[in-house]
Amino acid sequence: MSRFTRICIITGGMILLLTVIVVGGAIWLGVGAFGVSPMQSEDHAGTPTSVGSTNTNVPTTSPTQPDTVGRVDVELDTPEDGSLPDLTPREGEHPLARTLAWAKRELPRVKQIPGYSAMFTKRETIHGELGETTQMFLKIRHQPLSIYLRYEVPQKNKGVEAIYLETPDTPSGKGKMWGHGVGLERIIGTLELDPYGKIAMLGQKYPITTIGILKMLNLLIEVGSKDTAYGECEVAFAPDMVWNGRHCAEVVVTHPVKRDYFVFYRAIIRVDLETHLPVFYQAYNWPEAEGGAPPLIEEFYYEDVQLLDQLTDEDFDTKNPGYHFP
Repeated sequence: MSRFTRICIITGGMILLLTVIVVGGAIWLGVGAFGVSPMQSEDHAGTPTSVGSTNTNVPTTSPTQPDTVGRVDVELDTPEDGSLPDLTPREGEHPLARTLAWAKRELPRVKQIPGYSAMFTKRETIHGELGETTQMFLKIRHQPLSIYLRYEVPQKNKGVEAIYLETPDTPSGKGKMWGHGVGLERIIGTLELDPYGKIAMLGQKYPITTIGILKMLNLLIEVGSKDTAYGECEVAFAPDMVWNGRHCAEVVVTHPVKRDYFVFYRAIIRVDLETHLPVFYQAYNWPEAEGGAPPLIEEFYYEDVQLLDQLTDEDFDTKNPGYHFP
């Protein structure tokens, strides 16, 4: 082998190595767009971990459980016109009792929904910094849990796609995930990812396994159930308001006093009056100063929800001709 040939081989190898490093670094920075979810995160074993307050400037009062917090188990009327029952708190009841009773009553119905598509928007605080708005189109099948998503906003992530897939025998939260980046990142192709791994979670607060309206309803029940053990809770109910062109009922929950066991100062939940699905969640921290504006912790909402009975395996296949997996 001539000296010239050896030099060419060595130079080519160095260029190839440099390309792999650059592209790999781009993917490491980019595919973290795959982690999404409302309200809570999960550890690698799939155990939910409640979101906590991010405002450390407000003094926290030591936990003290009031002697009387009000009745929790209540019975709701069923309006004949199909509207939501009146969730306004009653005397002698915990302020959250009616909202919690409605959520528990709706849970079996939502579980029976085969699937849906929607535009999902999120914004969340990570390490004390409120991130930019992210929006994606998604399809979700409930049984077995299957998720397809495609990023629309921000522009740098537009076209990023990911699929999470479980089988009937897969333990909850233990499915497989695939994703691809855009631009330079597409050179690497489609990657199989750990949904809870560093790449999928880079720049994200929650993993893909916690996305969806059913997850949101479950977590509202979990957080609300914990809050009913304590007082210092105010609930306001608006039976009909318009949000993004949709008629919704709105529940606003406020904890005036910051306590260790409360995870937000104020939460706003909106329920679509046509589908009776919770489609909007927004949580705020306690104001840094009396009379100040409460800082946003996170918000998640679903628009253009289309209930679908015929989602198939092809909808969650990287080889789907309607998708753009490399």
